[in-house]
Formats: sequence, C-alpha cells, structure tokens
Amino acid sequence: MLKITLMLADNGVIKTITDSNHNGAGVKMEWQRVYKLDSDETHEAKLEFIYDLCENLGLDLGNEFSNNTLKFNVDWGNEYNPTVEELEEKVNSMKAEIKLLTQSLKNIK
Repeated sequence: MLKITLMLADNGVIKTITDSNHNGAGVKMEWQRVYKLDSDETHEAKLEFIYDLCENLGLDLGNEFSNNTLKFNVDWGNEYNPTVEELEEKVNSMKAEIKLLTQSLKNIK
C-alpha cells in the first residue's frame, strides 16, 4: 500500500511516499522530495508540486493528445492592476495565440 504524507517546512513542502509492499516482496520503501516554494516567483516549483502530487495520486489530468486536459496556469488576480508593459506583453501573447489558432484552422480546411 502506498501512503503519501505532506509536511510543511519553513521554505516549502516535504512529500514522503511510503510503499509497504515494494515490488510485491513485502519490503518497505520510502521516498522523500522537498519542494522549495518560498522563493518561487514564477510558480514553476508550485506547479511541479501539484502535477507530481496528482501523478502520485493517480489523477488523470489528460495529455497533449487529449481534447480535455486539466491545466494549471498562472494569471493576474482579479484586483491586480497590471502595468502598461505587462498589458502590452499579454496583448502580444494573445495575438500570437490567435495567429497560431487561425493557422491551424486554415490547415484543417
């Protein structure tokens, strides 16, 4: 049986996975992983922690070939007031995404 334990640390989370019957041989195995989250301004470590935990729990999030995929993304808060540069960057990003979708649509037709 697998047991997943999460412990808070000063700078993040410690995830411990304990397998009481490793390889069906009755051997106890334990793995630990530390996720340093306190200085994670891009949220990459937080997203990695969430994805790893979902994988450990056996949750199906979909994949790159699925039409339904659960994705976690980083965005502004509802009350956040972005700067002009941030708005321009987001507009350019959305224009690029629209261009890719338009090209995909043309390729399908």
